[in-house]
Amino acid sequence: MEFFFSQLIGLLVGILSSWAFWYVLLLAKPRIIISKNIVFNKKKGSLLIKVMNRSRRQATDIQASLALVERDTTGRFFTLHSAQLRRDSLPALAPKHESHNPWGLRTAYVFATDEGVQILEKLSSACQNEKRLVFTLSAADGLSGTKVVQQISYRLEDVKSGRFGVWLEVREDEVQQLQQSKQDSDDDGDFIA
Repeated sequence: MEFFFSQLIGLLVGILSSWAFWYVLLLAKPRIIISKNIVFNKKKGSLLIKVMNRSRRQATDIQASLALVERDTTGRFFTLHSAQLRRDSLPALAPKHESHNPWGLRTAYVFATDEGVQILEKLSSACQNEKRLVFTLSAADGLSGTKVVQQISYRLEDVKSGRFGVWLEVREDEVQQLQQSKQDSDDDGDFIA
């Protein structure tokens, strides 16, 4: 009888410790922050969305997509256009504490599409149905492998002309700056800031 209770206690402790370890690994998930605005690069006609890894571990297996979606009066969603991103996957983003390492992995990335003019024309066309740009991002934690999927939608007023700053802020172009930008090199996406 004593042998039976010791085996039962060992089994329960094993199950509880396995569950606790699994739960801790589930809490270890990537914290990817997506910009609140989309940047429209007038010079190249591209749309830019910046993402940053704010967690203490690498974010791996990053996948992204951008689509123009319409919701009709009955509440159904229709994809009007799936944008072709220049690069829709990344192997990894470095943790936030490695952001000052110029030769290491990036902590931020700008996803870009060259279909900006066509997408904005469709987004701004008159229609009684609501239209939004929907950006979807999935990433896994480098330690636990826990995958997180995030989705953010943008209205037309969330599209800003300009470029991204060091973090996620948008530096909007003014009329004078637009004329000077013809002489300066401009952001074309696929970079870190």
